[in-house]
Amino acid sequence: MTADLPVWTLTLLVFAGFIAGYIDAIAGGGGMIQTLALLMAGVPPIATLATNKVVSMSGTVTAVAKYAHSKTINWYLVSACLIPCILAAAAGSKLVMYLNETIVTWLIILCIPLALAIMFTRHRQPDNNKESRLRGRAIALLSPIAFYDGLLGPGTGAYMAIAANKGLNMSFLRATGLAKPLNLSTNVGSAIVYIFAGKALWIIAIPMAIASIIGAYLGSHSAITRGDDFIKKVMLIMLCVMLFANIAKLLTH
Repeated sequence: MTADLPVWTLTLLVFAGFIAGYIDAIAGGGGMIQTLALLMAGVPPIATLATNKVVSMSGTVTAVAKYAHSKTINWYLVSACLIPCILAAAAGSKLVMYLNETIVTWLIILCIPLALAIMFTRHRQPDNNKESRLRGRAIALLSPIAFYDGLLGPGTGAYMAIAANKGLNMSFLRATGLAKPLNLSTNVGSAIVYIFAGKALWIIAIPMAIASIIGAYLGSHSAITRGDDFIKKVMLIMLCVMLFANIAKLLTH
C-alpha cells in the first residue's frame, strides 16, 4: 500500500509523528495518536503496531537523552527497576494473547479514572534528591505498571510518572524523568521483534521517526523549562482524550 500513498497522507502522518513525539515526551500517550493516524491512513493493523513502535522508540530515546542532559533522571532508581519492569512487561505481553479486544478496551477505560483520582490526591512535597532510599518502593510501584504496558500499553508513561510523583514524593518533572527510560526499556524488545519480522513500513516509519525526534526534543525541553504545572496540565488533557477515545471505540463496535 505504500507505493500508492499520497504525499498529503504522508505529510499528515509526519505531522502526527511530531505531535505525538511532543506530547509523549511530556505526558505519555503519543503512541495512541500515531496508532490512530496510521490506521486512518489505511495501514494494516500489524504494520501499524510495528511502525508505531519504531517511531515511538525514536522519540523516547530523544526524550531520555534530553532529560538525562538536564539531570532530572535518577539512574539509581532506573537501574533498580529496569529488570523487574522488563520481566513484568513480558508477562503482560503473554497474558494479553488470551484477552479479547473488548476486555482490553474496558481495562484501559477503568484505569484512566483511577489514575486521574490519584493524580489529584493531596500535594506531595518535592523529593529533594532522596529517591535513592526508595528502591524497594519504586520496584513495587512501577513493576505493575510495566505489566500494564505489556498487557494494554496506552498511558504507561503517564501512569509511571503519577506513581513516582505520589508514591515516591517526586516532583512531576523528576517523575517523568524516571518514567521515560523505564518506558523505553519495555518498548525496545517489541520494536526489535517487529523490525526483524519485517513488519515495519520504513517508507512511513523513517520520516515519522524524524518528526517524532524533533517533537520529543521540543516536548522534553518544554517540560524541563516550564515545570510541574505544565506537565500536569498536558497529562490531564492526554488522559481525558484517551478516556473519550476508548469509550468511542466501544460505542462504535
